[in-house]
Amino acid sequence: LRIDLSLPKSSELLFKETKKLDIGLIVMSAGFGNYGEFISNDISENSKMIDLHCKHRVEMSHYYGNIFKSKNRGGIINLSSIVAYQGTVSAVNYSAVNAFLQNFSEGLDLELKKHSVDLLSVCPGPVKTGFEKTAKMKFLISSNPKVVAKASLNSLGKKNTVFPGFIAKILHYSLHGLISRRLKVAVYNLAFKLLVRS
Repeated sequence: LRIDLSLPKSSELLFKETKKLDIGLIVMSAGFGNYGEFISNDISENSKMIDLHCKHRVEMSHYYGNIFKSKNRGGIINLSSIVAYQGTVSAVNYSAVNAFLQNFSEGLDLELKKHSVDLLSVCPGPVKTGFEKTAKMKFLISSNPKVVAKASLNSLGKKNTVFPGFIAKILHYSLHGLISRRLKVAVYNLAFKLLVRS
């Protein structure tokens, strides 16, 4: 089933197509980014990013969350990013939508636990996928998608957030809670400049 999830009413089409299936796990990984100054990027692309990363995932979480709640079992994996934890130069909108996803996932996980439904937020660093081409950027170092997938499946039901890949672990665990937010934003942005090229 191929659906462009950024289009209006795409969630409704997906729900209709999967209505008769016995679904126990959803993985929400559709997403894209753009590179460069926010005010220089196309606003329609930024709006599309908000719809895909935020609106669509909220709709999917609500629909499938209710199905899982009625069964008293199920799982939701929500792909976010390490940039969810701070504003990022040249990826302003992308870091913002991922901050929304992270907060949404953390709160919803707590609500769904009492219904035996697990929710995991996955916050990798750069991953070798088609993301680079769409965002018109080049990762100098990136993780293998298999590493991210394995860490995600192994963490579901055990924690609410996972940081798969070497870069995500270093950036998150070395800075989280140890330095001020302002300094953390500066360090992340320096890392972003060193690891990404247009």
